[in-house]
Amino acid sequence: MSAPDRSNRRIFLRQRASLDSDVVVSGRRFRAKVGDFSLSGVGVLIRDAVAPGPSSVYLTIRDLDVDTRGRVIWSRSAPEGMWAGIDLAGPLRGNLTHHRLSDLFLGIQKTRRTGVLRLTVELPINEIFFREGALVLPPSLQGYRDIGEILLGSGRITSDQYRRALDASKKTGRHPGAVLVGLGNLSAAELSAAVRKQAEEIALALFGVDRGSFVFTEAPVPENKGITFMLRMENLIYRGLKAGKRPEGTMRNRLPADAVLCFPPDSAAVLAGTALDEDGKEVCSLINGRRTVREILSLSSFHEAETLRTLSALYAIQAVENSGRQESEVPRSREEGKGQPEEEIPQVLLERMERIYREHRSLGYHRILDVDEGASAEEIKRAYHKMAKEFHPDRYLRFASDSLREKVHVVFSCINEAYRELYGTRKPPRSEAPVSKEKSQSETNRDLAKSRAKEGLLLFSAGRYEEAATFFGQAVYLDGTEPEYHHYLGMAFLNCKKMKPAEGSFKKALELDPTNAKYGAELGHLYLKLGFGARARTAFERALKCDPSDKRAAEGLRRLKG
Repeated sequence: MSAPDRSNRRIFLRQRASLDSDVVVSGRRFRAKVGDFSLSGVGVLIRDAVAPGPSSVYLTIRDLDVDTRGRVIWSRSAPEGMWAGIDLAGPLRGNLTHHRLSDLFLGIQKTRRTGVLRLTVELPINEIFFREGALVLPPSLQGYRDIGEILLGSGRITSDQYRRALDASKKTGRHPGAVLVGLGNLSAAELSAAVRKQAEEIALALFGVDRGSFVFTEAPVPENKGITFMLRMENLIYRGLKAGKRPEGTMRNRLPADAVLCFPPDSAAVLAGTALDEDGKEVCSLINGRRTVREILSLSSFHEAETLRTLSALYAIQAVENSGRQESEVPRSREEGKGQPEEEIPQVLLERMERIYREHRSLGYHRILDVDEGASAEEIKRAYHKMAKEFHPDRYLRFASDSLREKVHVVFSCINEAYRELYGTRKPPRSEAPVSKEKSQSETNRDLAKSRAKEGLLLFSAGRYEEAATFFGQAVYLDGTEPEYHHYLGMAFLNCKKMKPAEGSFKKALELDPTNAKYGAELGHLYLKLGFGARARTAFERALKCDPSDKRAAEGLRRLKG
């Protein structure tokens, strides 16, 4: 038995399941089987039911602690009975065995709900307030540092200033942070940074929990509960989980080693709004819908524990997902190389690979990277990037030899291990790092962006626009200075009928290269589709000023006149 093929991208994430249930319809009890579920609804196969019946039903699912009324919002016949989608009545409630708090937080923000989240977890905090989807942070939380402690610890305020702010807070009921800003002791930006720090500390504790239950009740939030801060939930969750000590994240964020990871359709928007760190960007660049968790760990230049934390955090913010396939189900053949330019692997490179593969246990880290014993951090990094490019497994995908690909994976893993160990011991002092590190990382990001854009172009030419948008979005994130990436992201959005994001991408391309007629012409055609004639005319005329021979702009003007 399998549930109908329904989208998993809901406000509250859908989970697949196979759980027994009872449904009461018109006073009659039916046996049922749960196919999928979320915090707000379930999809069930009702046994022996041949008609939809009334819209109101009573649902009991023991394994999910569901015992409530619901409303049938869709139904369809099946050989065993009737499939039905049921919206659950009452507050959002669940068990952390089946639901992630991160999904709940994201859903509350997206739906702009106001109310209180009550938790039964082994933590000092058991109530969290939301106002129109935004967190409401009180002046202090038992068991956590308050805003004053954070500001004092960072040296932003003095103890006298904080004492005066507390006195004023008691008299006026205003948040001490707001008082400090009003007195001129603190800027709004400094207060905001302290609030983010406090929220991250709370998130670190909350999103590392996988036992207990919760209920979110919608109700007005009294003004005295604290200040409302509109923090982007993806950033809060990402940073909170990345700061955790458990490499694999929570039980609900664990991914099997042979799971194949991919990007969901809306991942470009999620990643664009998330402040990824450098390992987050690299891990994203390794996810291509074919690689398993195990392969990503072997390819990453960061330590395995850090990579696992990063994958866990990306999974929690719904930027990546388990495709549902396992390693054995992913095709590994010449077909993967179709559409890519042929590339001959030099014989000298193959011989080096054979040598490293044959002798890697005895070579030592310096000889693997081919650097001297006294090599500096920058020399080690340059050697690593050169070899990583030469022996990256993607270069060898089109070759039929399983033996060759296996050797490449072993050699590439050795290169990464050697880099991690050697660079960690040679890393320059913090005062020397910024200039060289920025240059090196910038170059790395540009290379990764080119790779993502190349894959995006292949997908775009194949008519797979949603996937293309994901890769172009990553290219833009890694290198936002290249107007062509923004242009193609706009084209992908346009073909997905996502007009607003497409407009933003075309405008960004024009901002970076105002004289490019192609960008202006496509923006004009977008406005033409939307029925904005005046805007379309302006865009076409500007494009033709840049290049009077541009056919797309001229065609657009003809369509306006016709």
